[in-house]
Amino acid sequence: MPKKRKTRQQKISTDQRRSEVSLSPISAPQEQASPSVTFSLPASQKDKPVVQKAIQPQRETVTISIGEYGYLANDLMRTALLTGAIVLTELLIKILFRG
Repeated sequence: MPKKRKTRQQKISTDQRRSEVSLSPISAPQEQASPSVTFSLPASQKDKPVVQKAIQPQRETVTISIGEYGYLANDLMRTALLTGAIVLTELLIKILFRG
């Protein structure tokens, strides 16, 4: 089944619908006259909507069992030792090769 092609008039009307949103006026074809669309934004927003809500603190009790995160202490210890070793090595290299 062949693809249905748009007529010239359909293309013009589609183009006009798209150009109505643009900021600058676009010259319209001579068959139809399109109205120029302009709009402006306020320079400053003085009247801001004020929303007042009663803020009530939500108190929820959170319990964390230490047994679930036992691996975390080992990982943090290894990370601290590795970071300390790297920093110490860099300091030794700077001190030894500075002179």
